[in-house]
Amino acid sequence: MYGGNKSICRLIGMKFLITLLLSLVTLFSFSQEKPKKQILKEIGFWPGFGYGNNQKSLPEGNYQPYYFLFHVGFWPFANNTFLHESFQFYLEPQYNYVQIVSDSKTKNASEFGLNIGAKYIYPLLKNLDLFMYISTGPHSYSATTERQAPGYLFSDNMGIGTYYHFSDKLAGVFTFRIRHMSNADTRQPNHGINTDNFHLGISYLLNK
Repeated sequence: MYGGNKSICRLIGMKFLITLLLSLVTLFSFSQEKPKKQILKEIGFWPGFGYGNNQKSLPEGNYQPYYFLFHVGFWPFANNTFLHESFQFYLEPQYNYVQIVSDSKTKNASEFGLNIGAKYIYPLLKNLDLFMYISTGPHSYSATTERQAPGYLFSDNMGIGTYYHFSDKLAGVFTFRIRHMSNADTRQPNHGINTDNFHLGISYLLNK
């Protein structure tokens, strides 16, 4: 009985090795037939302006960020060649100047961080694409407020925008996004800061 089990184990092992070798050969052949995809798809500079939509939660005044934001897009993880629609990963490193504006004075602050997100792109017209996107990422801000602790937090974003293609490689960008910043209750207070944001920028496209 023990010898029979050993024979079965050897047989299973041989089948596993043969399957593994065939899989490796298939993958190697497939990789040789198809060229590698261009990983980097887009490099953009999307400056913008935000306006606090929860002024009551910040007694110090209205939170107004001025964005200096870079948008870097990567390969689609899904692509429909018939409709030319695609999904795309992206990163947004940024440094932002902030004003907290009240009736009596204006307080200056700053932000920096990195958003990581996904974007869905759909062509509307020959030179016009619509996209929707969502992202989150680590962030930090320097303002001291009564209802939101300064320091590290998370920046959650959701928005919609358009690409207008000036050429195969160059596109103008307009987006609207809503943003929520809070620290997931790792420090108190943590009421959050919400802003409505507009970005007008330009992108260089590498997949055209």
